[in-house]
Amino acid sequence: MEGGTQSVTVTTRANAEEAARALFPTFIRQRTTIVYFILGVLVIGGVVAGFIWLLSGLGISAFWPLFVIIGAIGIGLLPWRFFVAFRRRLGLRLSERPGGETVTFSTTGMDSQSAHASAHVDWAAIKSARTTQLGLVLQLGRSVVYISKSDFTSIDEYRRALALIASGLGQRANLR
Repeated sequence: MEGGTQSVTVTTRANAEEAARALFPTFIRQRTTIVYFILGVLVIGGVVAGFIWLLSGLGISAFWPLFVIIGAIGIGLLPWRFFVAFRRRLGLRLSERPGGETVTFSTTGMDSQSAHASAHVDWAAIKSARTTQLGLVLQLGRSVVYISKSDFTSIDEYRRALALIASGLGQRANLR
């Protein structure tokens, strides 16, 4: 451990379901996700409108409510499909790191150790940190790190880690 004497070490588990539930609100607010969602709505809406136009041109008006209902269901299921795809992608990424990784928070920053790599990140390089009901989310540049509350050995260890993060990040920490 470089620097400080006060530190908290946690070994993470690869839990894609929990990580997806904690990170999905952040994912859904990203610009690219919003663009894909709008494109999905436009495509589904366009297909439904095309079928309604086709049926009305053929003089068949009895089935167009069915297409409206199918379109509404398709649009309503888009967020769920985004979540399922997001969870699957997280599961694939987490399966690449069997055994999880060991993360140590100290007064100098965050150290990460996995089976194939190790790194130290100074507090200045961490954009933000926030807590969710399920754990802790750290933003490191374009990367997001999720650590579950249940990965810590005790609630006191979790609180000590939050205190270290708050002192290292200052205003960039949104910890409840």
